[in-house]
Amino acid sequence: MKPEIFNLHVNKEKNDFYNWVKDIYEDKNLAEDIKKAKNAEMIIQVIESRIASINNEKQREVKEIIDAIEKIKKEPIRKLKNMEKKEAKDTGPIKKPIKIEEVKQEPK
Repeated sequence: MKPEIFNLHVNKEKNDFYNWVKDIYEDKNLAEDIKKAKNAEMIIQVIESRIASINNEKQREVKEIIDAIEKIKKEPIRKLKNMEKKEAKDTGPIKKPIKIEEVKQEPK
């Protein structure tokens, strides 16, 4: 934007960019940094720095989510294997099924 337009929005009486970021985006830290900036170039640098910071935070969050999903995907397999091992211990060795004709009946 042209300097004369910028000066309509940022001057001794007001700072529309500060108010906009503070009230609409509710990013108090960014708003304070904008308020301290002396010119449009400094405001641009402050905003670019904040965007980079947000991108890094989001990338970390996405990585944490992906790691959690991978852990959840692997967890049921581990639990199932542990259950199978526990059941094998509880039931002992697998026995051969008994056929009906092998059962001896006692005389009445």
